[in-house]
Amino acid sequence: MSWRYWYLTANATGSVSDKVPILDSGVNFTASNQDTKQVLISYFGRVNYNYDNRYILSATVRTDGSSKFAEGNRWGFFPAGSLAWIISEEPYWDVDKSVMNTFKFRASYGQTGNNGIGLYDTYGAFSSSLYGGQSTLLPSTMQNKDMKWETTTQLDLGLDLGFFNDRLRLVMDYYNKRTDDMLFSITLPDTGSLGSVKANVGSARFYGFEIELNSVNIQTKNFTWSTGLTYSFNKNKVLSLPDEYKYTDLNGKDAWRIGGYTMSESGERFGGTAVGEPLGRIWGYKISHILQNDAEAAATASRTATAGPTACPSRDARTPVTTSGATVLAPRRRPTAGSRSTRRTCTASET
Repeated sequence: MSWRYWYLTANATGSVSDKVPILDSGVNFTASNQDTKQVLISYFGRVNYNYDNRYILSATVRTDGSSKFAEGNRWGFFPAGSLAWIISEEPYWDVDKSVMNTFKFRASYGQTGNNGIGLYDTYGAFSSSLYGGQSTLLPSTMQNKDMKWETTTQLDLGLDLGFFNDRLRLVMDYYNKRTDDMLFSITLPDTGSLGSVKANVGSARFYGFEIELNSVNIQTKNFTWSTGLTYSFNKNKVLSLPDEYKYTDLNGKDAWRIGGYTMSESGERFGGTAVGEPLGRIWGYKISHILQNDAEAAATASRTATAGPTACPSRDARTPVTTSGATVLAPRRRPTAGSRSTRRTCTASET
């Protein structure tokens, strides 16, 4: 599969009248064009086997080639396999099928690839600019020809239960996947002209489960009422990062971190992307309460100045911070992380 994008834009300003639909009628004329092309080639093969509608097997192999990567790293190989065992179809299944008609176990294991980078993240790019009053070309994207496919290896386990001729269905799924060679944007030092570069930077684990309950409460010729409930739990953790981001923490142990912040007093580092921590953590100060008026702010400032930390023995020392007309008590310590990395969701629907 091949895509080619080509376009030309032109505009002019300063025309004596909008009724003259000709670019030459304008005084200031500008034009630009872009011509890009990318290619993605995939080969896919699958074998399915079904024995007596009880044992279902499937094996898949695929290889993908992407022009986004440099020669030598363009191809990725991603195998996968799955099986299902319909226990309710076994001869020894003696449960009344009008009560429990479906009992199915599912499992799958395989790999998928990701080439989600820009067209020029591997090869680099230039943009036009002015230097000393003259037109010139300056680097706009740093090249990295060592980039390759990001690979995710995933295990899935599932259980399907059906009751009362599927009037009540329970579906449970668990997944555990590991992503290696993660495609990540790395911030570059301020001494250079470029702000970041794309690279393969490590691995992370994602895992969780989902429980889904569906019921058909009323079903007639002209009316159907069904209900669906879903609960899901998802979590992730960074497993490894390149050794160039290795440092020694305050406990004397090895640690790896990309970006983040460093406390000026203690030297403790937090935030960014770190081994052993989830991706996407949100850091911020814990807020005690909001002072609603000047009198409360003055009273709090007076207590803090005279009594110090003992003014509120159940909380850390605080520094009043004024924002949008209200004063917020902010603790003088390392901010804490939010729970964005752990997702628990529950949804319900009725039709």
